[in-house]
Amino acid sequence: KNFHLVHPTADLTTVVNGTVRSSFEYSGQKCSACSRLYIPRSLSKEFFSQMKTILTNQLRIDTPLKFDTFTSAVIDRASFNRIKAYIDYARSSSSAKIVIGGEYDDSVGYFIQPTVIEVTDPKDKLMKEEIFGPVATVYVYDDNKFDETVDLVNQTSNYALTGSIFCQDKKILEKTR
Repeated sequence: KNFHLVHPTADLTTVVNGTVRSSFEYSGQKCSACSRLYIPRSLSKEFFSQMKTILTNQLRIDTPLKFDTFTSAVIDRASFNRIKAYIDYARSSSSAKIVIGGEYDDSVGYFIQPTVIEVTDPKDKLMKEEIFGPVATVYVYDDNKFDETVDLVNQTSNYALTGSIFCQDKKILEKTR
């Protein structure tokens, strides 16, 4: 459950590009894939807008045999079914909303569109459990609650091989690393 913790001073373009690469390369099937994000409310609308533009208009999801493919299908039916179950859970949950993607198709390969889900409960299972697929879950926090959010990052999941802190304030970086 690798994380991106975004401070209100962060450069949003860097956050978006880093998240796309980390969360969706290899269909999110790598141990260092970002799967949970903490975004300040002041940056959230633009974050979702930029992510939607890139994920729906700029990335090719197709066979790896084509040069311009960004990512391809997930590895097997078991992975497909497990990831699909998390997406279906998000569709039915009162505390989760699929913001981008959420589509899947196993008619030719096991394709799952890169999916971004926003949760209102920072302890939702989508933030805690390992999905290991092209799904990034976002919790939007109030800008003035950054310190509480730092604590939340550390308390939410037993998993975390990597994490990134995005900010342009060196004091914040020193405080949170």
